[in-house]
Amino acid sequence: MKGQSALLFLEAHPNSTVSSFDLGNYRWSRPLAALLQRAYGKQRLVVTFGYTNRTLPKYAATHPRGGKCDVAFIDGDKTRVGRLKDMKEVRRLYKPSTIFFDEATSLDCVSSQARCAAACEADRRHKSDLWGGATLAYCDAAQQGLITIQRCAWPPGMQDMDGICVGTFRY
Repeated sequence: MKGQSALLFLEAHPNSTVSSFDLGNYRWSRPLAALLQRAYGKQRLVVTFGYTNRTLPKYAATHPRGGKCDVAFIDGDKTRVGRLKDMKEVRRLYKPSTIFFDEATSLDCVSSQARCAAACEADRRHKSDLWGGATLAYCDAAQQGLITIQRCAWPPGMQDMDGICVGTFRY
């Protein structure tokens, strides 16, 4: 949306290449993507605008590395169905070894514990309803055996509301 995550990945490693997928539906999305491309080069930052259900498969088919990536950061569709579909597509097409994902409410909610759906509902009722669909998608993915969550972190004051988790896809 604004390129903050792309900037972090570009700065984290001087040889990293970032492939970013974004709707581009905010007035600042495209100008900020162009700014980052001028700063880091179009070779290091490739931005694809549009719906991921179309852009992810097309990119995988045409990318020189055959659609492989080392790290994926999932932070797009906020709906349960859309986020889970994006996770499955990234897993299938790119086979990253590490996955980061945003909008985690609590570890209980996003983990594969038998009661993660109940924990997500409790989070939504008592703490935050901003990311209910995304967190339920993580719960679904964990219960389906698609992901293993290693750890999560939250900014100060946002504990159990809007965190980032790291984990791995299971193959």
